Amino acid sequence: MTVAPDKSLERYEIVGRIATGGMAEVFRAKAYGAHGFEKTLAIKRILPDFARDPEFEERFIQEAKLAVQLAHANIVQVFDFGRFEGTLFIAMEYVDGLDLAALLRALNARGEQVPIGAALHICIELCKGLDYAHQRGVVHRDVSPSNVLLSRSGEVKIADFGIAQAEIDRARARPERRIMGKWRYMSPEQAEGEPLEARSDLFSAGAVMFELFTGRKLFPGDDAQAVIDNIRSMPIPRVTDIRPQLPPRIDELLARMLDRDVARRPARAADIQRALTEVSYDSSIVASALDVADTVESVLGAARAEPVAAASGKLAIDDLIRQQLGGAVGADATEADADRQTEEASLLHTQTFVRRGVDADGATLWEREGQTRTIAAVPSAIRGERSGRTTGRTSALPAAPADRDAAPPGRGPGAGDGAVATPVPSRRWRWAAGAVALAAAAAAIGAVVAARDRGDRRPAEAAAVAAAAVDAGPLMGTLDIQTVPEGARVRLNGELYDDVTPTQIPVRALEVYTVTLEHDDYRPKVIPNVAVEPGVRFAIRETLEPRAARLVVDTRPRGATVRLNGARLGVTPLDRSDLPPMRGMQLVIDKPNYKTETLVVDLEDGQTTEVFRELTSAVEYGRVNIAITGRTTWANVWFRGRLLGRAPKDRNFQLPVGRQRIRLDNPAAGISKVVTIEVRKDAVLTHRVEL
Repeated sequence: MTVAPDKSLERYEIVGRIATGGMAEVFRAKAYGAHGFEKTLAIKRILPDFARDPEFEERFIQEAKLAVQLAHANIVQVFDFGRFEGTLFIAMEYVDGLDLAALLRALNARGEQVPIGAALHICIELCKGLDYAHQRGVVHRDVSPSNVLLSRSGEVKIADFGIAQAEIDRARARPERRIMGKWRYMSPEQAEGEPLEARSDLFSAGAVMFELFTGRKLFPGDDAQAVIDNIRSMPIPRVTDIRPQLPPRIDELLARMLDRDVARRPARAADIQRALTEVSYDSSIVASALDVADTVESVLGAARAEPVAAASGKLAIDDLIRQQLGGAVGADATEADADRQTEEASLLHTQTFVRRGVDADGATLWEREGQTRTIAAVPSAIRGERSGRTTGRTSALPAAPADRDAAPPGRGPGAGDGAVATPVPSRRWRWAAGAVALAAAAAAIGAVVAARDRGDRRPAEAAAVAAAAVDAGPLMGTLDIQTVPEGARVRLNGELYDDVTPTQIPVRALEVYTVTLEHDDYRPKVIPNVAVEPGVRFAIRETLEPRAARLVVDTRPRGATVRLNGARLGVTPLDRSDLPPMRGMQLVIDKPNYKTETLVVDLEDGQTTEVFRELTSAVEYGRVNIAITGRTTWANVWFRGRLLGRAPKDRNFQLPVGRQRIRLDNPAAGISKVVTIEVRKDAVLTHRVEL
């Protein structure tokens, strides 16, 4: 619910530190809202020496804006990003479990490997998350075990989409330093500093999968140059040479993912997901979230049973509980990075923060609860006059936050703080403003008359108050509305406004509005209970959700190609939740040697359409009997490697129509012979074979 900004502020309460790393610290936090709302989050706070770097800050903000828009079951959801006391932070989904790097270290310490079923499921889920991001133009750039989070219930989530790129760029300028874990998973083009595309992530994912299946890091090396040289030219080992129980097709798949030539890698992570799923089916390997959950519990359960020793106020098992966005200490981190403590970080512990607005970059501004605000009651327009500004940008230090230009609690990040010129109202808004001004003037005159009638000895003061009320102008506020994409229509209490986003709309102060945002091909967004205080510019930032329908198609047997209005969607089992709603769409299901199925489906926004078909074989069959003569009286009958039975005891062997090759053998007599026979439709032929 959106309300007046200074009456119901969102709050974050820091519960405790999860871990500390070379770039950031991660805290467990509680988010509070109206009506007793409470949610556990993780807050990653960038350390001050990084946050003071303008280039790093700019890149962080741009990447955070992208990350906020990613909503997928296999991606750690980022809810908010902003500034606090001169540094940057992001608030994200809290995952109760551990990361893949911690899991691998714990199993290696026990001389164990990740069970094949659990490893396959992690790989499949990793591909799902990457494909979702890649289809939206987002490249991760840091796919590594520390950024793959595993929950106690077996969920697999990718963390830190793009945000760690700034640290990678800084580290690349210092190649002499000890290599952090992420260097071992870089693609060759990333190690060379070239522009990256989605297939760079696939190379990194291949390195992660190699380690997941074998328990060994793919590219060894004690310094940056050694690792990079191995990435460029080292022969890729076969995982089946290290772990023979693995299906051989995994070698073929990893060889494609780890090809140094970008063009020869798979085009999409979805292609890898499909291939891994087929490997699982063909090898009869059960790959499920339950397998992952059991493996995670085998590590976390053992960790709980061991004593925990404290060192410098930090948990001794940080490696097992580091859970968010690469912020914890890894095995490859330096001790100096691991022990970084800052005075600012200690101040964060057990503190509560309140939202005060958004700055020009869209970052949310926060301050400590109870902190004195130096310009707390000054409306933005007046504040601009006093400072000589006409437009402005909030400082990165929220010591004097934009308390009145506040983003609604619960809204996404947006732009805009400081004094801004009020847009010229449309005719109906000028009329409304004039009506309010007349009412204020009438009230002021009434106050003077009442003072005189009461015999008040200070009518001049009443007159001054009246004059101030008239000079103050209409009791108006401003709705500053921006959407992604732009061009959304705006309704206020059902009435269509005569402009599209981005727009600034004058509204009557303290009046409650329902704001509706409408855009073709996107779902309407309704924001109820919006109230703006006098003189306040109230920011609304919304990313509209595309209209989408879900189509689920399955067949027996599986592996059939699915096409919708001629466009190939994939093979069964198919589950697509990103299809445009449309009625009367032609669905074609096709598989070699089976009859093609064609049907018409209606795809509705927000609805699931399920289709199942038992495919009918398109191959025509006939039947044959085999009579054995010669040195033996019986033989086994084989067709395409499959034993059909024993002739002449078994009769009426079913074979495809046409000329077919069969093999007859009698192991006891040491006889084997391949013969070609004729098979006719709807006929039973007898063939005599001499052995």
